[in-house]
Amino acid sequence: MSNIFGGGNNKHIYIPLTEVEQEFISRLVESKDLQIVIHGWQTITEIKPVFGDKNLHLHFNFPFLNVEPKEVYFFDMELQTGAGASLYKEKMPCEYDGKPLKVCSPMVLAMVWDISINMIDPKLIKSLMPGVIGLTSRRIDKDSGFATIEGNMKLDAKQKFHAYDLMKREQKLNTQRKKKVQSKKSPNR
Repeated sequence: MSNIFGGGNNKHIYIPLTEVEQEFISRLVESKDLQIVIHGWQTITEIKPVFGDKNLHLHFNFPFLNVEPKEVYFFDMELQTGAGASLYKEKMPCEYDGKPLKVCSPMVLAMVWDISINMIDPKLIKSLMPGVIGLTSRRIDKDSGFATIEGNMKLDAKQKFHAYDLMKREQKLNTQRKKKVQSKKSPNR
């Protein structure tokens, strides 16, 4: 059973990626051509990715090498291809109970970076999958060519309500996260 947008998890309301977008992620994962750059710290290449029709979960270990004890409020993280093409960037808060994370050598954090994907840039998809034609994302409006909430989906009134409500909630969460990160300074190595 699927949700109101056709997503595989009927217990949650979300707009799933297209089959083309899911194939793109599958090819990246199978090629093992992903790396996580934690700016100011290091690049992680040993990643165990798991993905579905909306999220990408990246499991990895983050060792702290030659690091004196310090407090960290966030990590500036970027998912890239092995060649360095940027796929996603985010400053991830890392406070616990309102206090910064304390790190030092020889500490190793076992982490999972959960990325909720609204759409994948059609140019990225076509660079990896040159045979793809037409619209690659539900979010691209067929007339304007721009990403919109309704995109090229044919939504009834209930679906439109939920699509706009999802956007508002995502924007609110993103704003809260950005405020939290901007109010703190996190030292690099």
